[in-house]
Amino acid sequence: MRKILDTTYRFIKEEVIELLRPWFAEGENRPDSIFVINDAVAIGILEVLNSLGIKVPDEVAVIGMGNLDFARHDFVNLSTVREPLEEIGKAAVEVFLELKKKPDAAPIHRKVVCNELVVRNTA
Repeated sequence: MRKILDTTYRFIKEEVIELLRPWFAEGENRPDSIFVINDAVAIGILEVLNSLGIKVPDEVAVIGMGNLDFARHDFVNLSTVREPLEEIGKAAVEVFLELKKKPDAAPIHRKVVCNELVVRNTA
């Protein structure tokens, strides 16, 4: 199984390198930041940028999403957006319980403020 995962990771990494390479070509209007869907993908982007010789954060900032435990370790120190999972879960349970009592009440909305930028070494 690990061999399959390693092969898949290498394939995906090569694909990402080929996607990012034109963004950082000489003479191109390079991005000044990259925001990705989660911290794990951000770590992969950091690795790809390193292989392309792009310096983070000097040449481009990288920001993930989730504030996962590994993001704050010294070797990564990833800038990220914190998601208040407890508050999101609580709101989801409240909506579920309301719908259970009154199934015809849909749609029910709850607003959870969930964007807190945690700036570390990659931004």
